This record gives sequence, C-alpha cells and structure tokens, in this order.
Amino acid sequence: MTPPWREALLSLGHNRPGTRFPAGRPNGLVLHSTATPGATAQQIRDDWQNNPWVEASAHLAVDDQEALLLIPALQAPARPAEIAWHAGYTANHRFLGMELCEFPEPARASAAYGRWLDVAGFLCAVWGWDSHLAVFSHRWCSETFHETDHTDPYPYFTHLGVTWEECLDGVRKAKLKWIEILTPSATPEVGA
Repeated sequence: MTPPWREALLSLGHNRPGTRFPAGRPNGLVLHSTATPGATAQQIRDDWQNNPWVEASAHLAVDDQEALLLIPALQAPARPAEIAWHAGYTANHRFLGMELCEFPEPARASAAYGRWLDVAGFLCAVWGWDSHLAVFSHRWCSETFHETDHTDPYPYFTHLGVTWEECLDGVRKAKLKWIEILTPSATPEVGA
C-alpha cells in the first residue's frame, strides 16, 4: 500500500510532541484550511519546523502539487499515529488534522482541493471511518469543544464555491475509490 503523500516529518519537539493517541488510535479527521494564501505544503511544513514559538501542526498539508505527511497518521508498529496541535486540546487528542493550502488562482485552488479530498478519502478507507460521521471541520471543533475560535475551512469554501456537505460527499467518493484500490480482487488472475 502506497499512501498518496510524501513523508516530510517534523522533527520531534515543539510542533511534534511525539505523543500517541490516548485511545491508541484517532477517532476521525479534522479538515482545515491554512488561511495563508499562496503558501505551499512545503512552506507550511517549513514554517512549523523553523518557528518553534508557533504551537501549531497537523498530520498533513496538501497543495496542488503534493500532500506531505508531517506527523505519523497511520497505525504502523514502528511508527504509530501521534497527536498534532491543530484544533484545541480535546480535538487534538481524538482526531487527525489535515491542512488545505489556499490559492487565489482557480486552477491551483481546484487541484489542491481535489488532492485534499483524495487524501481524506484514503484516511477514511484505511481507518474505516464514515466520511459523514468521523470527518469534522475546525469550525465544528470550535463550536463543540469551545477551545479555539477558528472557523476554517468555511471561509475558504466560499472562494471555492463548495459547501460542507459537498466536501463530505467528495471525501465519501474518494473513500470508495480507495477501498476498491486497497481491497484485493476476489477474481484470480488469468493463468494463475
């Protein structure tokens, strides 16, 4: 299985605590947008890596060209999923976090959004999450846990011309695609 991202792990320290999820695994995914127009996934990663006074991170950052894994997000024996600092204490200890890089150019914005949905669908397929029950916005975390005041990705969705329900439907479609890719075929190969 090859995940749809490139590893660019943050060093252990200020923005990557290296702490496993208290329940042993995350229970869902929080979708964010960066609020940094024009910044690429690599630039977001480098900003977090090089600015130790910024207490922020996410498991993945996604732009129009690539998705970067910044903090372990899968349940691998050698490197289990770790918490990140992305949506307040309660959400951080329950959910993975993924950033969508914002672009003013429509083509770049659309490409980044499509890749972001694809990676979210992959995570839902691998973890067995229902896209409508285990995928949340930062706004939802703010309104539910009252630990932050962020409303992303809703402001950026206005620029994209999409709704939260359309986003969840896109994650569901990507999840179904990944389930098909990841599930071994029951039909034997010709000549086998």
